[in-house]
Order: sequence, then C-alpha cells, then structure tokens
Amino acid sequence: MLVDLIVAGIIPVGGTEINPGTGTVSAPAGRTAQALALTVAGGAGPGIPPTAFTWSQPVDPLDRTFYVMDWSAWLGTAKIASIQSLTMSAIAASLGVEVDTDADRVPMLDTGGQKIGLWLKVDPAFHANSAFISPGIKVGVAALIRTDEVPYQEFKRTWEGTVMYL
Repeated sequence: MLVDLIVAGIIPVGGTEINPGTGTVSAPAGRTAQALALTVAGGAGPGIPPTAFTWSQPVDPLDRTFYVMDWSAWLGTAKIASIQSLTMSAIAASLGVEVDTDADRVPMLDTGGQKIGLWLKVDPAFHANSAFISPGIKVGVAALIRTDEVPYQEFKRTWEGTVMYL
C-alpha cells in the first residue's frame, strides 16, 4: 500500500527535506513560471489544482529538461530557507515523469533565494507511452517550501507542464 502511494505521487519519495544544491537558476521564459499572488488557470490536468502555475514549454519524454519555479512575486522580501518536498502529481508518477535527483541534477535553490531549479525526466520504460502523443498529458509538481523568516512560513504551490513528443 505504501509503495502504491509513493508511486502515485501522494507521498513524496523519502518523505524528508530535500538537500538542494545552490547556484544561479535560470531557464528560457517557456520553462520558467512565476508564482503570483492570485491566479486561476482553469486548464489544469487531473489531480492538479486550477491555481497551478504553468510552464508554457512542453517536456519531451526523451529529454532531461531544466525548469524554474520562480517564487519572487509570492515571497516579497522573504527567501526560501528549505525545500521540504517536491511531489509529482499522480498522473505524472504513473507515467514515469519524475524530478531528476542524479548527483549532477539535484534540485537547486537560486543564490537569490527565491527560485527553485529542477530537472524533469521520464523513466525510459515509459518513453514509448501513447499518452505523450500530441496534445500530450498535463503533469504537476508540488513544492513545499519554508521561508527564512522567524517564525518561518510554509507554502505549498503546484506548477504544471505538458509532457509530449516534440
């Protein structure tokens, strides 16, 4: 049962705080989405909140691609002190879409403290899945963060993107 919950993306793998790298986090505009104070997208995929922030550039299932979660408009002057979890939506997990955690691709905090960079990939066992044929499938990544404020604040927001053959 626990394995089913992890695979479905309901429980984050490990269930503990992520130990991110640190560096400059940037990506082209289509792979950067900013968390705004109020937004309702309405086009969210299954299990993805309608308030999810959208990366406009699709992920090709054969690629490993860098994406940015920009929290600057949401946090104001606060900084991200820690990433508590990154959780894939159930549909993403069931199709092998995951956040890459290989040594040279761990999620990272921007040196400015308001962006998270992460690599998305699809497990090779799912590369030929027909769900990725145009228009593809919408997947979500939920980030739970803590701020550097005392007392800290916690925020959990979801970003969504489309995985499809390009």
